[in-house]
Amino acid sequence: MVPSELDRYTLTLHTAHYVFHAMPGTKAANDIERIAAYQEQWFERITQAFGVVMDAPIHYYLTNSPEDAGKIYGDDEPCNGFAWGPHTVVATYNDQVVCLGAHEDTHLITQRIAWPDSPFISEGVAMYMDGCWWGKDNVWWVKRFVADGSFVPLRAMLSKEDFFSHSEAITYPISGAFTRFAMERLGKEGFIQRVYSSKKPVQSALTEAFGKALPEIEADFLTWIDALNPPEEYKADIVF
Repeated sequence: MVPSELDRYTLTLHTAHYVFHAMPGTKAANDIERIAAYQEQWFERITQAFGVVMDAPIHYYLTNSPEDAGKIYGDDEPCNGFAWGPHTVVATYNDQVVCLGAHEDTHLITQRIAWPDSPFISEGVAMYMDGCWWGKDNVWWVKRFVADGSFVPLRAMLSKEDFFSHSEAITYPISGAFTRFAMERLGKEGFIQRVYSSKKPVQSALTEAFGKALPEIEADFLTWIDALNPPEEYKADIVF
């Protein structure tokens, strides 16, 4: 991250659990109180879900464009947003991009528990809290991937290299749906303790937690997916 790029974000708003930063005159500056109220709702949801107490406020830098976010990251590659531990989120907010909600906050908050080597697990938890991808339930996407043959097997997503070798439009919803499945089967505490916090290779952690080989776990996951019927549009209960 490039700290000097943050100097332009001079308008600030302090809330119970955040400090929001925006550039004066931007849409984010105009909407900062609304943004703050929305993120505070998510903070309560995430910390209660995982039993985490944060030791300091989260600093939110609300950029005017993906290009500005890329400058802050340091590689000049446009991006909508990212979490930078231990207490920083950079998020694009304009008329086209609204990078708000659970995802990046979940990364920062759950880092207090552990930071898994496998993005299938770490992104899965964030996607589980999101519940959706592009306005549709994670499960809806997995059903579509299975139907059109684009589903990526679990074994091909567990390592960092494998996960990012596929389109995030496929890996992210699958990981989120699988995390929901795993939490239902193992219980939330069981998943956190036996999979998310495990120091073992992710495949070993999964097979030991479920007591089954990976192909059997995947078969159970797909059976669970097949039995669900999510609506065409995701119905969020925290609305921006």
